[in-house]
Amino acid sequence: MTLSPRSGAPSDRVSSLDGLRGVAILMVLFHHLFVFDPVGFLGQHLAVLVEFSGHGVDLFFALSGFLITRQLAVSRTAPGFAARFWLHRFAKIVPLYLLITFGVFVLLKPLLLVTGHGEKLSWLSAGREQWPWYLLFSSNIRNALDARFTNPALDVSWSLAVEVQFYVLAFVAARLVAPARWPRIAVVAIAAALAFRTAAVLCGAGWIPILVLTPGRIDAFACGSLAAMAPTMLARCPTFVLWSLAALPIVTPWSRANPAVETVGYTLVAILAGVTIERVCRVRSTSRSIRILESPVLVMFGRISYSVYLTHLPVRAALRDCLLSHVRPLDTPGAWLAQLGFWAGAGSVCTLCGWLTWRFFEEPARRAIVGLLQPRPVAVPCALRGS
Repeated sequence: MTLSPRSGAPSDRVSSLDGLRGVAILMVLFHHLFVFDPVGFLGQHLAVLVEFSGHGVDLFFALSGFLITRQLAVSRTAPGFAARFWLHRFAKIVPLYLLITFGVFVLLKPLLLVTGHGEKLSWLSAGREQWPWYLLFSSNIRNALDARFTNPALDVSWSLAVEVQFYVLAFVAARLVAPARWPRIAVVAIAAALAFRTAAVLCGAGWIPILVLTPGRIDAFACGSLAAMAPTMLARCPTFVLWSLAALPIVTPWSRANPAVETVGYTLVAILAGVTIERVCRVRSTSRSIRILESPVLVMFGRISYSVYLTHLPVRAALRDCLLSHVRPLDTPGAWLAQLGFWAGAGSVCTLCGWLTWRFFEEPARRAIVGLLQPRPVAVPCALRGS
């Protein structure tokens, strides 16, 4: 097993990976802030690019696979590692997630009544009894059972459930399996995810179970793990193959209605994410691509990405309902300008809300919880201090 040359110790922060995380959240915003209905040739092609940009989540998964594997590989046998590992995971994910979940299930109903948006209580009431699924990070299972999303303000929580479930699987595997066998397990996981999605398509499952269930998404994490454990496997991928994978939405009808996308397509995206991470960690810091990823704007987006991710859907809904009509065909120059304006304006508001949430809640809460791991100073009696 080898670690990427530029990855360093698990505690090191690599700015280019923050920048890559920034690319991922910008892809997600581009996807979710597309609020007009595509019409005509240009609209349909734009919809394909928007659909592909939703795979920014796969890039998040691959980055998690890379970083978690590094931590487990270096520190899994250290004393007290289990407590530190789970406390760090808790500090990063849980406080803000609990705040958002509390706001949706407790505060949102009276807020909608006060603001005159009581018609939205229909979907809110329909999902109120599902709060245990959200608190236990298993909302993805609930979504798969329902074959639909029932809480628009928390639709993104399925990916957090998948993330936490991967943490559990990775932690158990690291405890039971020698590191030398981890690359083999990652390859098996990639094949198993493809087999799971293929079986789901053949059984007539809809796109939601394929999207949200961990067995069908584990290949993205596995490709990120390979970038950490066996980067030479991914380094063999020629650059032209990397560009070919990135061009998939241009040369293929990328849609959830396409069985090839729902099966092999996810695997190709996972490989693209893993190879990208490997390249970012291997390429010299003086290269143009690394300088772009290490730009202050992308690094900032990467550091606030979790806050932006959890808060952007309610912000999008509020701006969309207040500023736009309910019927939004992308059929006139004015509609195209409105969509471009919504991307820019709503994207800026989502970024601002995410930064404020990160600055005044997410980061302070994380530091406070992680501070519990720091050794407390021992008071020394005055008589022993000397003169």
